Amino acid sequence: MSKLKNYSILIGGLLLMTTPVQATSSSDGLSPAETPPAAGQKPDATIPFSYQPYFGQSMEQPDHIKSLYPDPDVAFTTPGFAPDKENFTTTEEMMSFLHELDTESDRLQIENIGFSQENREIPLLIFTEDGGAIDETKNKPTVWLEAQVHGSEPGAGEAALVAAQKLALEEIGDELLANINVIIIPRVNPDGSHYFQFGSARGPWINRDHMKLDLPETKAMNKALQRFKPEVVLTSHEYGHRNWDAFKEFGNEGGGPYHDILLAKGYNLNVPEEIRQMADDLLIQNAFDQLEDAGYSTDTYVSFPEDYDPDTETITVSEGNGSPRFEKEIAALLPSFTFLLEGRGDRFGRESFARRVHSHYLTIESFLQTTAEHSDDISSMIHDAREQLVENGKTVDPSDTIIIRSEATELDRPLEILDIETGDVVEVPTTYLSATEALPTLERVRPRAYLLPPSHQHIADKLRIHGVEVKALNEPVELAVERYEVVEQTIGEQVQEGHITNHVETEIETATRIFPAGSLVFEMDQTAATVIALALEPESEDSYVTYNFIPVNQGDEIPVYRYMENDRLDASPISDETSTQPEEASPISLVVLIGSIGVALASITAFLFKRTRKRQQL
Repeated sequence: MSKLKNYSILIGGLLLMTTPVQATSSSDGLSPAETPPAAGQKPDATIPFSYQPYFGQSMEQPDHIKSLYPDPDVAFTTPGFAPDKENFTTTEEMMSFLHELDTESDRLQIENIGFSQENREIPLLIFTEDGGAIDETKNKPTVWLEAQVHGSEPGAGEAALVAAQKLALEEIGDELLANINVIIIPRVNPDGSHYFQFGSARGPWINRDHMKLDLPETKAMNKALQRFKPEVVLTSHEYGHRNWDAFKEFGNEGGGPYHDILLAKGYNLNVPEEIRQMADDLLIQNAFDQLEDAGYSTDTYVSFPEDYDPDTETITVSEGNGSPRFEKEIAALLPSFTFLLEGRGDRFGRESFARRVHSHYLTIESFLQTTAEHSDDISSMIHDAREQLVENGKTVDPSDTIIIRSEATELDRPLEILDIETGDVVEVPTTYLSATEALPTLERVRPRAYLLPPSHQHIADKLRIHGVEVKALNEPVELAVERYEVVEQTIGEQVQEGHITNHVETEIETATRIFPAGSLVFEMDQTAATVIALALEPESEDSYVTYNFIPVNQGDEIPVYRYMENDRLDASPISDETSTQPEEASPISLVVLIGSIGVALASITAFLFKRTRKRQQL
């Protein structure tokens, strides 16, 4: 088994682009290797580090591999398939296309739910049978589709535009919208799409910010998610680059990704088991069946935490986990049916683009059709689960626990990959980390409420975006509560998604504390109860302690308290309008502040200088 030290052997040589790409005047006529990156652009494993707006390609598949993935006999008319198109759909092209759909269709409304870090629009499309609003008394399930979460995954974004076009103008739109409503955010990451980079403009990945809510894109998405409370959520991506890396030592020329489409459900163990089971047995299985009937290969999505080991001829693969930082998992806690769609494609530029878009669209269509055909069952299951969450939070029951942490179960399961040398599909043994069969490792009894001091309004602000009703105590009160003390602490060694993490272990004991008027109360008889717990329980992987929104050290009492009595506290709801938290400083006020500090320092320096000279003269 030969180790491939030169990656170009595996992929048939790095691509040298011979055709021009739409770009700014500063990069006209330059190949990607010659074009410098834009200021602030982030290096990305999937593309050359250069500024080529709305395009990137870092590998050309060998011809015998490309021949395994022929384009379907389907014609698309979305912007990415315009004649002689060489890059991918720009934001300007997308917005023009969407507004044209809006003028031609009476089923569609378009809203702008926010702006990216570089002030690009984030459009949201609402599809209903009569083009009306979706209100809280809706009698149909709503399907939510978000795409191009990573900017360098254009197949997912283009498939969302195809879905929008068909819902707006074709007969299938009439058929589906008779039984469901549909929400589409076709481009979550417009900045990353422009730079053709994986993460957001500032670098952090949007798909990992759904608990922290550091980014304007995730704030906008989660506000919309809470507004519509969809029963089914699809988040659409492309995969591939990590698979090539992981199997570079397989066989004589390495191995690569095989499956056209990989799917995964929401794995968080706090989601009712019947929802997780129906997600597999009905919605995913229907999608697999329809895709395979159309000639596309499918499997469950896995990632690669460890590379291929030539000594044992195995690789460790993981289904992922139920961490709420991911969009699939935060939506699952509504609760909802949630799914990750991953299509084979990143790194390939426009290779097999029609196939990638078509397989992605068929997957989306399958989920829409299955939801429409089973709309009553899906609606009632989600409604009952949400009602049960509210009911569970009204009393403290020692048998009612929230799962704070879980661990994947290790299985022996083969994985299908491509042998690059022969083009054959082969099975390789794996150590398979199953999130489907994960087991709880830390559970705690659901409290009646969590309390925080009035100073922690920033926590309330984040949780309100997640649909949490926040209250404040009307009067000071002395309460017996459960308190946390940090007994172990592990601080991250490098910045992770914009933060140095602080993983803690705690001991809990009952103590009496005085809570002043205005103390924050997060009652658990609401549908967002699980989000509250996973944000505030310190050991949770994505807690606000973990990400230092609540900074603590070993030996500290954490200013989060568990109220374990059934009596409702004397508290009133607070909202954005009644929030006492000062607004973030504007750029002008920061300039004023910095200027004031500069003036003060200059005055102090001048005073000390004069004083020194006076002493010297004496």
